[in-house]
Order: sequence, then C-alpha cells, then structure tokens
Amino acid sequence: VLKESFTGLGGEVVGSETFERNVADVRTQVTKIKEEEPDAIFIISNSPSSAVAALKQIKEFGIEAALFGSEGLKGPDILEGAKEAAEGLRITAVSSGTSDFVTKHTAEYGSDPGPFAAQGYDALTALAMALETGAKNGEEIKNALAVVTFDGASGAIRFDANGDVSGNYAVLIVKDGAFVVEGADNAMVEKEDGEPTEEEATETEDAQDATE
Repeated sequence: VLKESFTGLGGEVVGSETFERNVADVRTQVTKIKEEEPDAIFIISNSPSSAVAALKQIKEFGIEAALFGSEGLKGPDILEGAKEAAEGLRITAVSSGTSDFVTKHTAEYGSDPGPFAAQGYDALTALAMALETGAKNGEEIKNALAVVTFDGASGAIRFDANGDVSGNYAVLIVKDGAFVVEGADNAMVEKEDGEPTEEEATETEDAQDATE
C-alpha cells in the first residue's frame, strides 16, 4: 500500500529492504540502501530494538536522508536507544489525547495513556450520547451517532457519511530528544521517560519489518 500510494503521488521507490524482528544488526540492508542514494528513508517496524539499530546504523553510514517511520517507532525506547540518531525522525501517530486528558489519566492510573486510550474514551462518550437520545437498537444508535458532535479527548468528533471520524492523527518530529507535534502551538511533548509536558512549539507492520 505504501509503495502504491507513494508512486501514485509521483514518488519513486529506489529500494526496499527487510529484516527480521528484533535483529540488532541491519548493516547489510543499510549498505544497499546507501548505494541507492535515497532522498528519504521510511522505516516500518514494531520492534524497538530493530528500529533503534536501523536509526543508529543509518547515521553510522553517514546517510543524509530525511527519516520517516511508522507508528511503531513512537515510544521512549526509540528516543532512549537511538538518542541523537533519532533527531529529525518524523512519524504519524494517533493522538495521545489532549493535555487535559493526559493529565487526568496519569493522575488516575499513574501512567501515560496507552495507544487508542483517548479514542476509546471518545467512542464510549459518543455511544452514551447516542443512547441519551433514546436510541434502543442498532439502527437507531447508528442514526443517532450520525449527528453526534463534540470536542473529545482525541480531538473534534464528527462522523462522516461512512461513519468515520476524520483526522485525529498527528505528525511528530523528534527534536532535542523529544517527540513534538509538528506545526502546533502549545504542543504535547513526550520525552525519553515518557512523561508529557506542555511546551510552546512551532515545530513539531509484524511478519517482517521493512526499511523503505
């Protein structure tokens, strides 16, 4: 899907390399990638150790390419393991939630929200709002959800004609050892220890893992 979408938008995939999950040495793959002189490298990995290895060895080989990654690269293990090799890495990820949601979740449970925690909270809220209209069966609930709108823990909740909620994904960039929402003011920053802080900012797959 990635290749098809990228080429469909006019891009060119000059190489694609795979590596086994949890491997710590991807120098063979990185060597081949370097020979292709790519403008950008997209790393798809759900293994933090392998992603860290890829980032560090890309830097080790002196490859000057823009770095992009899948959602699996969003985590303190990447920041702590790759350190400066992760600087400039961009990833897309579902919203961790508003700062208020993160603060209240941490206070209640003693930990940061997990993946899709904010989305789960909003899903339950939307269902409750639909039931409050008197909806009693599937069809009635579906129709009620069609007009539900509210500002939720993950962002603005509005269902389209297909019953989907658009957006609520963020583009994050690693700056100074932290994930920062790119292009956002009052951005949520997640540091190596995973603790979120408020900071003024203007920047902001697993049978096999793949580096593209």
